[in-house]
Amino acid sequence: MSNSDIVNNGAGGSFIAIALESDGQLRAMAIEAIRVLSEDRSPNRRTRLQFIEDGAAKALGRALEIDVAKLNEALQGTSNVSQNAGDNGFFFKVLESVFSETHDALCGLANLLEPVSEQKNSDNDIVCSSSTAASTQVVLHKGCMDTAESGGLASLLRISTMSLAFPGISPDFDVLTRSKILLREACRSLSSLAPLLLTDRAAEEGCAKWTVAVLSTFNKVLSSAVVGD
Repeated sequence: MSNSDIVNNGAGGSFIAIALESDGQLRAMAIEAIRVLSEDRSPNRRTRLQFIEDGAAKALGRALEIDVAKLNEALQGTSNVSQNAGDNGFFFKVLESVFSETHDALCGLANLLEPVSEQKNSDNDIVCSSSTAASTQVVLHKGCMDTAESGGLASLLRISTMSLAFPGISPDFDVLTRSKILLREACRSLSSLAPLLLTDRAAEEGCAKWTVAVLSTFNKVLSSAVVGD
């Protein structure tokens, strides 16, 4: 059974509902499932677009908001961990879980928001839901709005500029490499969101205000990359 078959049979909506309404390991599993199913390689991205219509961007955006808060807590708790060696095992386990869920949410959202070229689509490549027939651009716009309204856009900006430095953390837990991976996936989503935020529809719905913040974040990321080189 293909990813599109799973989504079209309603399983996708179930994963989205779990991601929105549950927490802990159950939510993490749902987010991982959305990430895997969003890896749609077909030219028209039918599975990804159906996911957006079903509310996946909202679910992943909300998950990112929660995960960013957890990362902040982890940053604040690092000094205590370094002073209490007995807490290290539990702290590493929590940190591993947060990184994993954040990565899955970021990858899934970036997959969903990836642009779809309209000229590649034929009349048969229209995204259909139970009640509407929408062009790919309309669906991607919904994904943009859902990401912004759920707190996902603010979280993407925060992750892109967050200094994930954990003094005293064991070198076995490669924070620098993991941080770069999160940054890459956050920038994938931001690069897809940027042109959508410049549309008249985004302005009408009050989301165009995020454009300056997105461009400013890209400037900071590029400046840091140049300095790092």
